[in-house]
Amino acid sequence: VTVVQFVPSYLNVFMDAMEGVADRPHLTSLSHMVLIGEALKHSSIERWFRLYPHVPMMNAYGPTEASDSIAHHDMEQPPRGTIVPIGKPIQNMALYILDPEMHLCPIGVKGEIAVAGVGVGRGYIFDEERTRQVFLPDPFGGAKRMYKTGDVGCYAPDGTILFFGRRD
Repeated sequence: VTVVQFVPSYLNVFMDAMEGVADRPHLTSLSHMVLIGEALKHSSIERWFRLYPHVPMMNAYGPTEASDSIAHHDMEQPPRGTIVPIGKPIQNMALYILDPEMHLCPIGVKGEIAVAGVGVGRGYIFDEERTRQVFLPDPFGGAKRMYKTGDVGCYAPDGTILFFGRRD
């Protein structure tokens, strides 16, 4: 196994099993640990690098409504600060941080994360009302559709997006 993908809660179960084991596997063939599906906690990253400092970690982000993994942040050590970055969007996708009036937020200002690009779905089957609320035309011209995730984030000075959780 050279690459493994877990949800963070499963990673914690895996690390629980590995901690305290004198002859735990060294995972020498593992080249990347990928996390997706839940918010990744800083404490889990610190724990991973204590156990396996030679294995880089990727925090992947993406809602199901937008083809799942649409932003990545690679780490070879825990990030500075307590907020875990979700990274930058992959090719053909865009992530926007929007204020309540649908304007782009400046660096460091929290807003709702919106996703645009080829991976954005067309809406919810049999739920036109909900579809109209969150699937909108991309006001920034980068794509046909945009999806308002309900997640809260902000731009870091280098363009990386920091994740703070859900609005609701």
